[in-house]
Amino acid sequence: MNDVVLEVILQRIPRKIDSKVRKEGDYYVALSPIMGAFISMNGLAGKIYEMIDGRICINDIVNQIAGIYNDIPINKIKTDICRCISDLE
Repeated sequence: MNDVVLEVILQRIPRKIDSKVRKEGDYYVALSPIMGAFISMNGLAGKIYEMIDGRICINDIVNQIAGIYNDIPINKIKTDICRCISDLE
């Protein structure tokens, strides 16, 4: 992903789709009204989903996750979170 494009995307405030979500052990299960199907998310994707509140930008989510996973390169975290949020929307 181009660095300039990535920086623009990171300033975007993601919106949560109104889904019914519940935690099942280490995973999250969501009923997507758009797809009409259940979606399984790993623990990190579920945490990212929970962080989407319509007020904070993607970069804020990246910074919080980077604080937890400080051994992973920040550019990897940025691109992975952008892809995850794209999938969730």
